[in-house]
Amino acid sequence: MHIRSILAPSTDPLDNLAVMADKVFELSPPQHQVQALGTQDITGDRLSRLETHIAQLTASVAALQTSRQPRGRSDSHNFRARSATPSADKTTVCRFHRRYGVNARRCLLPCTFQVTGSAAPAEN
Repeated sequence: MHIRSILAPSTDPLDNLAVMADKVFELSPPQHQVQALGTQDITGDRLSRLETHIAQLTASVAALQTSRQPRGRSDSHNFRARSATPSADKTTVCRFHRRYGVNARRCLLPCTFQVTGSAAPAEN
């Protein structure tokens, strides 16, 4: 609006200018600015570009997934399968005696490993 240009030459006090600006604003016709665009063409073109871009990204992701899959092995090939029970028998032998037998230098209780023969027992 041109309220500023109307009130600029006035030397009235600021309060009077504010009242005059309000009156000019109330009396002036509303000024609507409308800008029409061909929204269907722009939207259709934009939608088409987005669809093309999505298709390219989908192909890229599929290619990445295919290239990252291990060939011939599962993802868990670095891990040994462990059974829930360490041995088939009912005895409880610690991991040191299970691994090293009579040569074990340590022992974890409860351990039922027994030294047979003339070998000395391992220390706890």
